Amino acid sequence: MYPLFLSVFLLDYLSVDLGLIDRKLTWLPEFISILVILLLFTRLADRRKKYIQAKYVVLTVVLLVHYFIGTVLNTVHEGVLISGLRTYLKYLPFFLLPAFYSFSHEQIRRYLYFLAGLALLQVPLAVYQKFVLFKGVPSGDPISGTVQISSMLSIVMVSAIAIVVGMYVKERISKAMMILLVIFLVIPTTLNETKSSVIFIPLAFLNHILLAEGSGNKYKKLLM
Repeated sequence: MYPLFLSVFLLDYLSVDLGLIDRKLTWLPEFISILVILLLFTRLADRRKKYIQAKYVVLTVVLLVHYFIGTVLNTVHEGVLISGLRTYLKYLPFFLLPAFYSFSHEQIRRYLYFLAGLALLQVPLAVYQKFVLFKGVPSGDPISGTVQISSMLSIVMVSAIAIVVGMYVKERISKAMMILLVIFLVIPTTLNETKSSVIFIPLAFLNHILLAEGSGNKYKKLLM
């Protein structure tokens, strides 16, 4: 999982933006994805695995429908379609991995710390891009951190905010820590001026606070 996280966040940036590594190294997620697919088929063939939980089937169907709708609405050319499918489908096996592999709480805790570090790395880089590298550019589009696209950066940061809020609701982190992390994580989305953040950031709070099970004083936390 750690090579996957690093490759998703850093390889394109190191290759395209900085020119420090060969472009072929950016194919690492595809190779990891192939290994995961082999793992999934191996586990699926295991007779002890009698069924797959419905939520994973629903997730797969929703993703495939999403790809199909995008292709039809945009009348995508064949070459672009193949390239786009490569970009999308290479991550699908990782969404299904928890259906076949039980991650321990300690593994998940370490993954969250690692991803938090990668998310916070976007903050100083976004500031550098806005006020130094692209100083004077009126648009926020060039502010993309290490993920190449400004809208993608906003999705990453809002997702990180959602996880932080969820941990606060579940009383895994303090109120002060939650506020501090949200302040830092929201900076890149304000610098790149992604309009949809106006919708996504409130949803990051509302989703966890209103729908989380077993969390007391949800409305008090929402008001705060």
